Amino acid sequence: MNEIGEIFAAQEREAIRLYGDILYRPHPVSEKRPHMSIEDRAAQFLPFAAVTGYGDKLDAASREVEESYRPDHSYDPDTDPA
Repeated sequence: MNEIGEIFAAQEREAIRLYGDILYRPHPVSEKRPHMSIEDRAAQFLPFAAVTGYGDKLDAASREVEESYRPDHSYDPDTDPA
C-alpha cells in the first residue's frame, strides 16, 4: 500500500471509530412532513438578494442601452483600422 492509501485507511479507521454507531444506519424519513422536491430543496441554498432593487436597476440600465443603440450599417470590416 502506498503512502496515500495508508493515510486514507487511517482516516477511514478513525471515522469508523468516531461515527461507527451511526455510519450505517438508514436515513430517517419523516412521518409528519412530505418529501421535499429537488427544486424546493435547491431553492433553500440559492443566494439571497443582499441588495434589494439592484437587479431592477441593472435591467433598467440594460434596457436604456438597448433602446439608445442604433446600429451603424455603414460598417465595413475591410476598412476597420483595428
